[in-house]
Amino acid sequence: MSVCIWMIPIALAVRAVIGEQKLQELAEKNEIRVSSGISEKEALGVALKKIGYDVIDFAGSLKVHLKDKDDYFFIDKIEGVWTFCFPKYLGDVFIKQFINEFDSSSGTNLKENIDTKKLEIEEIKEFPTNFKDKELLKKVIREYGMSCEEENNGDLVCNATGNSIRFIQENNDSPFFVRFESFKDASEMLSLIGVLDESYRSRIQKRTYQNFMDNLKDSEYTVVSETRQQDRSIVITLKTED
Repeated sequence: MSVCIWMIPIALAVRAVIGEQKLQELAEKNEIRVSSGISEKEALGVALKKIGYDVIDFAGSLKVHLKDKDDYFFIDKIEGVWTFCFPKYLGDVFIKQFINEFDSSSGTNLKENIDTKKLEIEEIKEFPTNFKDKELLKKVIREYGMSCEEENNGDLVCNATGNSIRFIQENNDSPFFVRFESFKDASEMLSLIGVLDESYRSRIQKRTYQNFMDNLKDSEYTVVSETRQQDRSIVITLKTED
């Protein structure tokens, strides 16, 4: 008998901390949504490929990486239509340029749907994160080239290029909150948190995968196949004698 197990990337755990409504409010403050007017995934992919972007399936959404940066944005299907969800920290220059290029490749006229006032970044000083393992978080921060000091109360204080960030954890079982104590550029800080989150989640998945494979050694299961998906999830098929 074969058993198929899907190991997905670690998703954000903040819903359990602040609630769905609060999370939605936070998202609306920090992103701008623009409907593509396209319902078919294939047609959307063709239009994006024409302007040099590839899409990756990612936990029910589509993930698009910027051409020359570590940043990315998602495309969600909302009410049957694929909708661009741009983090505001990407900036109005990029968002407007992307929409203009997409209009040219797809024949749409999305630029008429952009409310330029919504592109302004509201002042954000504290919000929840996906980070939970303190030692791993410190390692990720330092590998990115930032200083990271742990205070007596357990807070992590980081400094980089004149920016100061504090990571606060209420207890060992709760995710960290991040607080911007001083910063020159809000968009730069939000982008930085996104990069740290990507690295952190990748390491968590690798650790989970390794622990899972180690536990198999003393079990009755053997691995039949292992397939890595576009969204970095891993499908493992196991075989048992029963």
